[in-house]
Amino acid sequence: RDPEVGLRERELLRGDLLVGGGQLLERAFDGRLRAGAVRGVDPVRLAALAPFLGALPSAPVNVNTAPPEVLATLVDGLNNASLAELVRSRADKPFTTIAEFRVRLPAGATLASDLGITVRSDYFEVTVEALQGGTQGRARALLRRMAGSLPTIVWQVVE
Repeated sequence: RDPEVGLRERELLRGDLLVGGGQLLERAFDGRLRAGAVRGVDPVRLAALAPFLGALPSAPVNVNTAPPEVLATLVDGLNNASLAELVRSRADKPFTTIAEFRVRLPAGATLASDLGITVRSDYFEVTVEALQGGTQGRARALLRRMAGSLPTIVWQVVE
């Protein structure tokens, strides 16, 4: 893998408006995601990452919840077997610190930087569905958790 492309992929995932994983797969993308707008990321790789990106205000990637495809972009030296091992490891025991994440990386895997990654999430998408008689309702909201206060609603939609 070309190290320059890997660096650009990490920059894309750590941009001010982008985060990988979670339930945010349906969010609209910022204009920078157009293939020509991200230098060093070819359209094929960008298309592969697109389902795992969502628009958020400056949110790091949670290594405990990021899909394997996103982890593969963040960590150099992972093959399919070592990626599966890493995902199994976090399922058995979630990472509590980035230092622990580094220590538990499979042999030969390296994390270039701690910037833009975390072991917790501050944003959560909540979906509520209700059925009464023949009527069905659905609502979605994005909540932001902030230290010392109740979660705040970033947006909400009644469908």
